[in-house]
Amino acid sequence: MPWRRRRGDPPSIGPAAASIGRDNNGPIVTQYIGVQHVPPLPPAVTPTPGKVWNVPPRVAYFTGRADLLTRLDETLTDTGTAAVCAVHGLGGIGKTALAVEYAHRHADAYDVVWWVPAEDPDAIPDHLAALGLALGLPDGSGWPAVLAALHRDRRRWLLILDNVEHPDVAGSYRPTDTLGRLLITSRRTDLAGYGTPLEVTELPRGEAVELLTRRIPGIDPDTASTIAGLLGDLPLAVEQAAGYLDQTGTPPADYADLLTTRLADMLTRGHVADRPVVTIANLWDLSLTRLRTTDPAAVALLALCALCAPEPIPLTLLTDHPHLLDVAALREAAGDPLAWNDTVGLLVGYGLARRGPTGITLHRLTAAAIRTTMTPTTTATTATALLHLLRAAIPGDLDGHPEHWPPWRVLLPHLRAVLDNQPDTTWNTKKIRREVSWLCDRTGVHLVLHGRPDTALPYLHRALTLTTHNLGPDHPDTLNSRNNLATAHQVVGRLDQAISLHEQTLTDRLRVLGPDHPDTLTSRHNLAAARAARDHNQAAPPDDTGTDTQPA
Repeated sequence: MPWRRRRGDPPSIGPAAASIGRDNNGPIVTQYIGVQHVPPLPPAVTPTPGKVWNVPPRVAYFTGRADLLTRLDETLTDTGTAAVCAVHGLGGIGKTALAVEYAHRHADAYDVVWWVPAEDPDAIPDHLAALGLALGLPDGSGWPAVLAALHRDRRRWLLILDNVEHPDVAGSYRPTDTLGRLLITSRRTDLAGYGTPLEVTELPRGEAVELLTRRIPGIDPDTASTIAGLLGDLPLAVEQAAGYLDQTGTPPADYADLLTTRLADMLTRGHVADRPVVTIANLWDLSLTRLRTTDPAAVALLALCALCAPEPIPLTLLTDHPHLLDVAALREAAGDPLAWNDTVGLLVGYGLARRGPTGITLHRLTAAAIRTTMTPTTTATTATALLHLLRAAIPGDLDGHPEHWPPWRVLLPHLRAVLDNQPDTTWNTKKIRREVSWLCDRTGVHLVLHGRPDTALPYLHRALTLTTHNLGPDHPDTLNSRNNLATAHQVVGRLDQAISLHEQTLTDRLRVLGPDHPDTLTSRHNLAAARAARDHNQAAPPDDTGTDTQPA
């Protein structure tokens, strides 16, 4: 479901907030907003002379992650083993920052700590040759020679392979004795075979708010919470937001409004000090490029998911009706359980999505970035296919059918996402326009029945407009849409609007359907109830309105 604002979340001052930041010259002094006590900063250990070390500088505003750092340390200090830890998670989730922080906090535990950017496997030997030179080996020495030198000199060593993109890369560098440790960071989830997996997830809301309040002095904590929520608590996005606010002086409340109305445009704006060329907008470019050249079914699935809400998408939505999918490769994959599992696995393996027991989920910013890469034609055809799928999956009978509520609870966020984000000019056939009007009407009725009539009104207005345009003012579906809109007005107490619509509907049903048709009788009942509620309101307290109406 959509993110709910949490009011009054103060910056965390417990153990999770212990890492305030430090550079190589000492602690960075940072003031908490509204917090009287700043917990002491865990010291970064300066490598002593004679140590071999090339780890990047400590992240200045590293925040929280105390539990992850503890678990990482426990994994890599497991006595008597040659330990390997595979840190994985979505792009921008903070895997690299976690590895850097760990190395600085535990520098005294190792004689050699060597950092290797590993996204390009062909460049790894050069980085290891540089380690060989630092150990006094001849230029061009390979990993076997480096490993032998470390073993011969009984050096405690930690090799960090950052941003591994190919799962086979890590196997060659596993330690062969108890003095060695290997730390891998990767978006991929298929590295567990090389060592203990450790998943990095989004920041807890309190830590995301803390990061913003420390970066932007004076920001209101509620506004910081709103910004963090709109960014899905993704650490890189929060840092990028802080950079934008700092660089432009934009009032935080205005920035929150821009995230709400112009999210795609904001993905490119903001500077992250430690990653100057990386933004949320280009974070997934490499993975997308590889998928486009190898697996069109996975690309099509990703596009469908990007138009949904950031909630679990039941995979049965696609596999129950594969014939409704417009991309042939995805249609074939959805009809073959093995091919389907491979297709979904690619998105999970590349760190573009998470798979859980109830479906597949894209982070809201991953989805937003994917949408910026889709052409208007691709967006329209993908949205059309998604609505066909939702129309086939959603039960139409609502009133008096509680057994239909569970599928509505699961699918409603995705239905609203595609309806809210696509204008009606997107739909280029009469069939899809009829489906959109039906889905808008059913969405509105569902919301009325579940106590959200104000939210329902725009959908019911839209349904009536579309049905009138597509089918004419006298079609039974048009009359049903007007009845349901009148009912929603009555539920929220707008009795004059409700009575006017009920009167019009009754007049038209008498003319089109006759006086004895069940729909005509429903209109008589609804109009009488609305008039009775108005008469009762004139003699009762203002909040006492009648709602005994019947949706179609």
